[in-house]
Amino acid sequence: MKSKLYIYRMTNEGGFAPCIDAGMLTLSCCKGGWKNGVKTGIRYWIGKDYEMNPDKCKAYVMGIYKDNICYFAEITKVMKMTEYYRNGGLSKGRSDDIYYVKDGQLEHKGKEKPHNTKDDKERDKNGVYTLISDKDKFLYFGANNFPADEIKNILKNKYPLRQETIIVDDKETIERIKVAVKKNKNIGEKVLECGKSFSNSIEKSCEK
Repeated sequence: MKSKLYIYRMTNEGGFAPCIDAGMLTLSCCKGGWKNGVKTGIRYWIGKDYEMNPDKCKAYVMGIYKDNICYFAEITKVMKMTEYYRNGGLSKGRSDDIYYVKDGQLEHKGKEKPHNTKDDKERDKNGVYTLISDKDKFLYFGANNFPADEIKNILKNKYPLRQETIIVDDKETIERIKVAVKKNKNIGEKVLECGKSFSNSIEKSCEK
């Protein structure tokens, strides 16, 4: 089975993309592509791989925020955004529930919801797919709790320094990264136990 790890730098960390609710991680907004319509985002790449080879690929995603590992997820399911956001669908009640489906098309729920600009909506829709990681298949560390030093040493010159996506397809390297991440599993468990630490440290999230 072919494995790929997609690593990208996050521009912000607000608990929206990825969204962690009810023990499940979803990436359904952002990472869709550019506003000019070119589909160059992680969600589109992974979704197409799964659509063409559902039993022959395994994808992982790692988000880096200010040189801290924010999350690491094994993608366990992929679906079209129109399925995720359909009436009564999986998005209901989640933090990323900002679209609905009308006549087979995605419609934004309004200005009170995030990603309400024309550019944001176009980028979201360019992703086409929603990525899902089930409970026990992802680790979420929050914004400031897990420095990426060991990951830098493993990746060396492949470590993303700018707003770019790095794809690692070497199984040995992926396994080394998984081991490094899982060594910090207790941090991720503490963050989720204390409450979603989207922009604060573990201590601050526990104070709430």
